[in-house]
Amino acid sequence: MRKMWKLLLVLIAIIVIGTTGTITYLYVKPGALPEFTDALPVGETVQESVEEEDITPAEPERVNVVGLGDSLTKGVGDRDRQGYIGYVSNRYFEADQNHDVTITNYAITGNETEDLLKRLDDKVVKESIQEADYIFLTIGGNDLFGVVKNHFLNLDQQYFALQKKSILKIYRKG
Repeated sequence: MRKMWKLLLVLIAIIVIGTTGTITYLYVKPGALPEFTDALPVGETVQESVEEEDITPAEPERVNVVGLGDSLTKGVGDRDRQGYIGYVSNRYFEADQNHDVTITNYAITGNETEDLLKRLDDKVVKESIQEADYIFLTIGGNDLFGVVKNHFLNLDQQYFALQKKSILKIYRKG
């Protein structure tokens, strides 16, 4: 009998929550609620004084973005071939802001961790990294894919653990 009361209470709670959500969804339309903002209203006197001043736009801020890694960073599969680096720079630096963005993408399709570590020894890559404001890095997917490819019919956790040890060993050498 006690279990039945608990079940009944749970069902009532689900019905109340579901009904509340449905009513909220159906009757509260987007834009119906006031939009909250941190901006303060500008009075006429303040607006007039701003209009009278000669305001020249500031120079665009220079942002240097460097990409390293594998095909995800390179942009393979992206119809625009810009990868996520291009999308991030468009969204956060160029779209609504005054930024002059330079993207240097050193990513190579098929790169594994060992390949990236060798690439980091390149003088030009080192200089670019030192001058970068933002560095985007994606690596490791091809390392894992290699384990799956080489042990497809006998896939076991031990192979992933061995790959991890191998990568850490290479990393500690570099």
